[in-house]
Amino acid sequence: MNPHVNDTHVRTGVVRLGNLHLYKPHAYKEKDAKETSGAPKYDLVLAFDKTGDKPDIKATSLAQQAAIQRLEARGEWDDTIGGLLAFKDADVSKVAESASSKKLVILSEKRPQLKGKWSLKLTAKANRRPTVKYVDSDGIIRDMPVPIIDPDPSNAAQVAEADARRALWDSLVYAGQNAVVSFTFTGWRTNLGQGTSANIDNILILGGGTPAGLVPFEEDFDAKTLDEVHEWVEGNVNRPESDVPDAVDEPGDDAFAVPAF
Repeated sequence: MNPHVNDTHVRTGVVRLGNLHLYKPHAYKEKDAKETSGAPKYDLVLAFDKTGDKPDIKATSLAQQAAIQRLEARGEWDDTIGGLLAFKDADVSKVAESASSKKLVILSEKRPQLKGKWSLKLTAKANRRPTVKYVDSDGIIRDMPVPIIDPDPSNAAQVAEADARRALWDSLVYAGQNAVVSFTFTGWRTNLGQGTSANIDNILILGGGTPAGLVPFEEDFDAKTLDEVHEWVEGNVNRPESDVPDAVDEPGDDAFAVPAF
């Protein structure tokens, strides 16, 4: 599936979801002396491989550039100072080493899983829940149920429904899942700097993903390994009883008696 770009808006091809907070908004605390925190937001990270995801990289780059050009047309973008971009080359872009540090490091050095990739940070305000749908086992597109964040503890039916909805979300919406995502770039300029942001619009969960951090079974057990497994089972588990050695008598209780002195 090829991506589609329309000015500042992008609909990706099939992508693998990265770290996310889509069930409910999340607030990140800044680990500084003030212990301040940002406003809660929905967020999602996408990583595009430089070799395998070239169409998505091109489409996303064009949309981000369109957002920058809108600022340029208003005289609100300064090419001489750079900017904080939502879509960036992880092998080139520098970020703070930590929330409390001013030292800058290459993004892929801080997060090795982004080596050889472009990184895109998507967000949505707490009052603007992204539309999330999924394709069921019959190929029908269905809405993900709206979460019940704070069920009434005295209402057993409501608690059960809240648990059921959370279980469905956990089973379908996770880092490593396959999906198609749409988003829109905007440019911004303040007295502190300039940059772009990307707002989550829609997410269609396709299924068939592997949770991030887990290695697919097929990677550990290829055809050769499975042949070796079957050979071992036949020789050690399914062999005829005549080939099984006689059991050794267990020692009696007196074998473990404490010697008398």
